[in-house]
Amino acid sequence: MRTKPGKQQGAILVLSALLVVVLLGVAAFALDLGRLHVLKSEMQNAADTAARAGAMELDRRDGARNRAVAAITGLLRHQTAFARNPELLAQLGYTPGAPEESAIVFYSWIGSEHDPDVDNPAAYCADDLGGTWLEAEHKCMTTQDHDARYVELKLYPELTGDEDSYTVDLFFLPVLEVLVEDVARVATTRARAVAGRHFLVCNYPPVMICNPFEGEGKSFAQGVEEGSIQEGDSLVLKYQAQQWAPGNFAFLNPQKDDGSYYTGAPAVGDYLANPELQGCTPPVVQTRSGSIQSHPIDAWNTRFDYYRGRYSSANDSPAPNVMEYPQDTGFRTIGGMSDRFGDGNWERQAYWDTFHHYHGAPEPADLHTMTRWDMYEWEVNNGHPPCDPDGQHGEGIDCLDPATAPDWPVYVMPDQLSNYVDPWPTPEPDRDTVYDHPVDNREETNPIVEGLPERSNVDFGTAPTSVLERRVLFTAVVDCQAQGISGTQEAVATDFAKFFILQTATRGASPNDFVVEFMELAGEEDDEIRVEVQLYE
Repeated sequence: MRTKPGKQQGAILVLSALLVVVLLGVAAFALDLGRLHVLKSEMQNAADTAARAGAMELDRRDGARNRAVAAITGLLRHQTAFARNPELLAQLGYTPGAPEESAIVFYSWIGSEHDPDVDNPAAYCADDLGGTWLEAEHKCMTTQDHDARYVELKLYPELTGDEDSYTVDLFFLPVLEVLVEDVARVATTRARAVAGRHFLVCNYPPVMICNPFEGEGKSFAQGVEEGSIQEGDSLVLKYQAQQWAPGNFAFLNPQKDDGSYYTGAPAVGDYLANPELQGCTPPVVQTRSGSIQSHPIDAWNTRFDYYRGRYSSANDSPAPNVMEYPQDTGFRTIGGMSDRFGDGNWERQAYWDTFHHYHGAPEPADLHTMTRWDMYEWEVNNGHPPCDPDGQHGEGIDCLDPATAPDWPVYVMPDQLSNYVDPWPTPEPDRDTVYDHPVDNREETNPIVEGLPERSNVDFGTAPTSVLERRVLFTAVVDCQAQGISGTQEAVATDFAKFFILQTATRGASPNDFVVEFMELAGEEDDEIRVEVQLYE
């Protein structure tokens, strides 16, 4: 029995109609997938770019997080042509301490190669960083500017308060309404990114300190921000009677180009005499055990025009001012240490009266608040070298006569070197004890009586040159407790601090050595610090 032609034609029409619906659905489905893919790519690109922009603002200073949020939401403009709300970033919000509600979250530790390798990250987060441990994310959230090192962006519709964010209208599913009821008409997608700011440090000497505020659950940067240690405070960097950590007095092993480390005392001395040998490295260091009495001491003293052993002025120039400055008259107790950190008070007037009355220039208006770095800088830039005309023991010396030779060799004026003769050639006589005061106990302390280096030793052309910064020391700051520092081991330096070298180092059983003055935290404005921003997730 054959089917009638009319019935066949009707069946073909029905099948054709269904095929058209299917073809339209397939085309709409492909179009929907393409639009969602483009939106997802746009969102991810926006998240990556904005995360990097936000991370760049995380300089650990006041307002860092607010600047990061502003950079994320307003500095860059990202829009899409497919979502109902074309804005991708402007609607992101930051709710401190509420990671479930906030589209922007800041972290102090995420376990990256730039973070300290600690045995118990959760305890480190709570006890040392003062943060909140997020177990699911395995990250330490922070609400403090000085601890924020990473930022996470979550481009999630539910976190924006706008149901049109990251939402596209669909073409495929609505076509199916001819067959199925209550089909979805929209679709959403997500994107996230984590970026961090870290740094490379260049030309730094092999010296370190442990973070003295770690026991209080503070970073070194936080201690500085709160004024626990202040600009102008003196510090005994290497204290014979007190170790920074078990077996560690103040030294690091210099790093080779291949990432391994030198282990001999001569290398420690060479890199201390000329930090430019170090080059640029991530802030990963190797602590060195032991109190070395030879090479580091001789290397330190090259800045004071004092040479012995393997060191000479031909390779390691002195600073333009080799004056030693007195320590603070009082101490602060920090980290349980009562005689290591000075209080910033030093005998300014006595120093001025002793070493500057010979030239008759008026004392600086801010003399009574000057740091020793300020004094050092003033002496060089104003052409008035410190000089005690009474000499070492009152025998009298000829200080530079400003009437006949007013141009002391300021480091930017090397052509003036012929205008002076060092009245008391260096090296000065060795001192038996630490130089504490410019007037009292002169017989016992043997202070340096003037600050001029030997003319033939000053060098403005070969590194390390005779510039002001020759006596600036970039020093690694390590969270020793959290990283379990004991003896020789690799560690991450969370900060670098700048110190002004105050005095020569002495051999033997000196109770305190390597005396410095705190200047500030090292930052990206310093040539030795190179900031990098990296995406992690």
